[in-house]
Amino acid sequence: MKCCNKEDYCNIHLMPELTLRPQAAIKEPAYFTSLEIAAFIAIPTLILCIVAGAVYFVHTSYHRRDAAHRHLRHGDDALEAPEHPLLNKGVSLKHMIEMTTSGSGSGLPLLVQRSIARQIQLVEIIGQGRFGEVWRGRWRGENVAVKIFSSREERSWFREAEIYQTVMLRHDNILGFIAADNKDNGTWTQLWLITDYHEYGSLFDFLGRNTLDTNGMIHMACRLQLVLLIFIWISWEHKVNLQLPTEI
Repeated sequence: MKCCNKEDYCNIHLMPELTLRPQAAIKEPAYFTSLEIAAFIAIPTLILCIVAGAVYFVHTSYHRRDAAHRHLRHGDDALEAPEHPLLNKGVSLKHMIEMTTSGSGSGLPLLVQRSIARQIQLVEIIGQGRFGEVWRGRWRGENVAVKIFSSREERSWFREAEIYQTVMLRHDNILGFIAADNKDNGTWTQLWLITDYHEYGSLFDFLGRNTLDTNGMIHMACRLQLVLLIFIWISWEHKVNLQLPTEI
């Protein structure tokens, strides 16, 4: 800008120069290629499908496991301890199992299992291990063994109960299964597995509590040798395809 004040109309002789500011470069709009547009659409869609599939898988697995647990836990509490003809007084556990399972080893019907579990009185603890405790219980004058799992060991309890209830394990030389149930003691949930009670415990426990003299060891060795000979003879009979009576 130029100014003058020497005379009138002095600005006639002024020649101002106009300086233009450089204009900012105008950016051209960005254009995406077809491949980039397809990637922008496909990648979020793929991620959404993966998340939806994972949610569906977890949801289905949870409901299947929950349904299996409900089946094993004998349904709702409304089904607890119904009046069942098998629970009449004077009926022993052995008689009930023989009537209801025909020797299959899968235990009693689910409602009967729950009824028996609710009526058992714990007497004394007879063992303790990693997964819980083993108690001697009483049901209508009969001794039963009650293996109590903590709620943290639910998977172990479920696996063991499932084996007993799905596999034919009723045999004189296998621990007899009676019932499986879950009980709330007020502070935490107990998972019960009820089996036959053996007064002397396992063979390991019996030998640990009792010492054998020389005569006793000789007598036991003779019996074991006799049992071994019987097994060898039975095996030989089967090999030659002889008809061996099952009553032996």
